[in-house]
Amino acid sequence: ADDAFKFYNKSLEMKNSLLSRRRRQNDTAAADDDDKKNNDDDDDTPDQSKIQVEIAKTLNGLAMLHVTTADNDDPTESNNNNDDGEDPLRTALALFKNTETILSQELSENHPLVATVATNMADLYRRTGDYEPAREKYAQVVRLREMYGEDASEARLSHADC
Repeated sequence: ADDAFKFYNKSLEMKNSLLSRRRRQNDTAAADDDDKKNNDDDDDTPDQSKIQVEIAKTLNGLAMLHVTTADNDDPTESNNNNDDGEDPLRTALALFKNTETILSQELSENHPLVATVATNMADLYRRTGDYEPAREKYAQVVRLREMYGEDASEARLSHADC
C-alpha cells in the first residue's frame, strides 16, 4: 500500500505541475493575443479543465486507497490512524468531497463521474454509521443513474438499507 500511496501522490504532483504550467501559459497568452494563437498551435498541454478532471480522478483513486487500507474491526469507530496520525476514513471523505467539487465545476453536477464519487461517499458514510448523509448520497446516485438510463438498483437497495 505504501508504494500505491507514493504513486498516487507522484501522479498528483505531476498533474498539479501540468496545471500550473497551463495556467501560466494562459496568463501569458491573455496578455498578448498573438502569443495565445502561437501557444495553442504549438503546445500539446491539455486544457485546464481536462487536467482538473484528471486530478479529480486521481483524488478519487487515492481516497479509495485510504478506504481499502483502513483496517477497522469496528467500522463505527474512527480509531485507526495512518502513519500521519490521521484517520484514513476521514482523509478519504475529504478527498471524495474535493473530487466531487472539482467534477461538478469542471463537468456538471449531473455528470456520471459525479455519480461514481457520490456512490463512494455514500458507501463510506454507511460504513462509518453516518446514515443520513449516506441516504442523501444514495438518493443522488439513484437520480443520476436514472438520468443516464443506467441501472440504479444497487443504489436503491443501499439507500433502503440505511
